[in-house]
Amino acid sequence: DSNYVGGIVGWIDYLMQNTNVRDSLISSQGSYVGGIAGSNEIANNHKHYIYNFIQNTTIEGYSKVGGITGQYKVGSIYYNYINANINVTGHTAGGIVGYLDNTGMTNANNVSNIYNNYVAGTTINAPEKVGGIIGDSTQELLEGHYYNNFIEANLKTDNIQTTSLGIGGRKQDSTLTNTYVYKYSILNGEYVNTSNDTFQEEYYATLENLKDRNFYINKLKWNTYTYNYNMLTQNK
Repeated sequence: DSNYVGGIVGWIDYLMQNTNVRDSLISSQGSYVGGIAGSNEIANNHKHYIYNFIQNTTIEGYSKVGGITGQYKVGSIYYNYINANINVTGHTAGGIVGYLDNTGMTNANNVSNIYNNYVAGTTINAPEKVGGIIGDSTQELLEGHYYNNFIEANLKTDNIQTTSLGIGGRKQDSTLTNTYVYKYSILNGEYVNTSNDTFQEEYYATLENLKDRNFYINKLKWNTYTYNYNMLTQNK
């Protein structure tokens, strides 16, 4: 029944880098549950998640549950990979962040950034406020801080109005830059489309896109020194 439960730590206020959680179960009936950390609550300029991955792991909680962290505040989340089953009995679940506490955020103060992350083969199941990237946020998101992410997920919810492959509770997918979703991602049993989600069709990625190195470099704006594209030569 605990709050603040994570695959590595329950609560942290500093850098989390080069960690991984594999083949695991992270489970609580409380809130603030994450694949890496349960929550980051106090503002700290060094509060980043870099080069972490979650693989073949189930993450469960009542509310504010995320693939990387249940709750996030100030800092940056980038170069992370999430492959998980996220199950929430109450509300607010996200493939990367369950709940973004962006209270008082401007372009200069209390800034959070989420970019260059990859969510794949992930199922997210919650009654409401379900997002492929973020489940929900305290206030409206600012443009220019959430970009270059790729999402391939299966979302299940009782409330489609607060569900999206991008930002669930607010459906502010227009604030996302260079963010793509796999065209066969699923919302409540149906493939994602312009009727059930807010992504424009130009941001749907096909299987052929995923086999093409140029898609990652030119569309997602991923670089050539962090990512290894050799597997693509094997048609994978």
